[in-house]
Amino acid sequence: MLDPEASPPGTHTLCIFLPESTPEITLPTDGKDKYHNRTYRDQKQKKASAIIDYLEKNYFPELKKHILVQEIATPQTIQRYTLKSHGSIGGPQVNMSQSYMSRLAARSDWQGLYCVGDSTSQGIGVVSVTVSAISAVNAILKDLRQPQYLPLKHYPKNYVHFAKASLSQKQHSADLIPDHQKIKTVELDPRSCLSPRCVRAGPDSTHQAHIARLVEAGNWLGAAQSLRAVNPFSESTSYLSQSDDFCGSSCSQSLCPDASIPIKSLNRYVCEKVPNYIPEAAPDNGKRISIVGAGPAGLTCAHYLARLGYQIDIYEKKSEAGGTLKSIALVSRIPLSVLHREISNLLLPSIRIYFGQSLGEDITIAELRHQYDALFLACGLGEKQIQTKDVDHDFNLIHGLKFLDQFTQESTIVRGKTLTIVGATYLAMDISKLAIQNGAKKVYLIDEQSEFQSKSQAKRLNEMQELGIEIHSRIDPSAFSKLCSSSHQVIMAGLEQQRIEAQLREHLSSSLLVDVDALVDLDTLQVLGHVNVFAGGDIIRGSSSIHESIRDGRKAAAEINHAFMIKQS
Repeated sequence: MLDPEASPPGTHTLCIFLPESTPEITLPTDGKDKYHNRTYRDQKQKKASAIIDYLEKNYFPELKKHILVQEIATPQTIQRYTLKSHGSIGGPQVNMSQSYMSRLAARSDWQGLYCVGDSTSQGIGVVSVTVSAISAVNAILKDLRQPQYLPLKHYPKNYVHFAKASLSQKQHSADLIPDHQKIKTVELDPRSCLSPRCVRAGPDSTHQAHIARLVEAGNWLGAAQSLRAVNPFSESTSYLSQSDDFCGSSCSQSLCPDASIPIKSLNRYVCEKVPNYIPEAAPDNGKRISIVGAGPAGLTCAHYLARLGYQIDIYEKKSEAGGTLKSIALVSRIPLSVLHREISNLLLPSIRIYFGQSLGEDITIAELRHQYDALFLACGLGEKQIQTKDVDHDFNLIHGLKFLDQFTQESTIVRGKTLTIVGATYLAMDISKLAIQNGAKKVYLIDEQSEFQSKSQAKRLNEMQELGIEIHSRIDPSAFSKLCSSSHQVIMAGLEQQRIEAQLREHLSSSLLVDVDALVDLDTLQVLGHVNVFAGGDIIRGSSSIHESIRDGRKAAAEINHAFMIKQS
């Protein structure tokens, strides 16, 4: 290149292109560099090194010694940044029959039809595409017997002007469901953000501007593919409130003005446009993986491993899949039809689920390690412990999840009753609303952490007060005991109401010989001291959020695959 800005004196810039025949397999991201994982990065570097070695041997002696900066792009890189389907450049498919002079010329075989862009012989790249446009213009002018267009070499005026950016943005409702006519205005907002904090807060940088560009182009399948590449529960999680959302709470728009971009609404819209996106899976690679737990972490891990060609068996204690997401759906925060559809879609043919299988009773870690090539533990916490701190044992105490189980079987159990609910979690708020809506006489909600209250949480508490729920913050022990004694039932629904079941804890401790409270290396999710045994979700983090469980599941899939790739090499 002769451009002195791109190639200063004494340097040269080499742009090397070659067709890529390797089948496209989407690898799950691990979050370390916000893009793909170690296996992908290793493969990319290996391919680039082979190209440099070839050039050094045949054309440029000692090339490697003189490289100052090297950047590597794969078809997935090109697709990510240019929206080109499957990363194709210079045509709908990269192959030698569509290369260079084999592509379309400016003047087509049809009279009056002219071609421009990177599908033409002068395409590929911004400069070349511009040249192709000039070529088409001159072809038209020649056919019209008009003078040829000659671009200026020197421009007498400066046509680029800079204006100060405005921080004021049009505010949107957090529950906005855009229609096809309004989608353009909704999707433009993330692109105009000068500091997209959603990039850092999202699941391994699900860049919402990238999703917005795909939506603007009408590429619904591409947008759905990008969402599902990091989250197989994209539509289900789009129904959750901001603090459960991947990036809503970290939106720069929350700073000024006091509102965030309706990213979850946009994502929900994309998923509704492509409701049954089912990716292709790689051929069977001969490896069998066992997963304990069919919650968000276990199902996510199974999905991404299946896409890479692994055979997956999931062992689930309950009679249905979904875990925490299922509990959320039972209180109508996620439509059951949406959750069932997403679970059905992510269960690729190589995934089997065995229900009614409890770890430590029906199956053991030793058995699973003997029968499978790797094991992922995502069995959750299990025990619904009642935190009795500052609560008299004489009160009729019940754990929030256990109460919810009873309520879903018989909603009349709250009719005419007075309930005290301890905690300001989503679980506590859901139970409070369900109780008041189903005939409870009085509902008291004890907010134990009012000093840490977020704006979105304060908004939800205000909505609950409007329903007639009486909220108490920073209540003293005497008043607390009085409320509990006047209630038919005290429901414990705070943040510390679950722990690993005693029997499961004993089985983990005796089978793995590790401290269950420090089970894994958090960088790899591998169980300390054990090869090909991994764990994630609530079992390693306590009561983790949905997005943390999904991240763990995807990260575990990436690490399991990386471990086998290392062995093969």
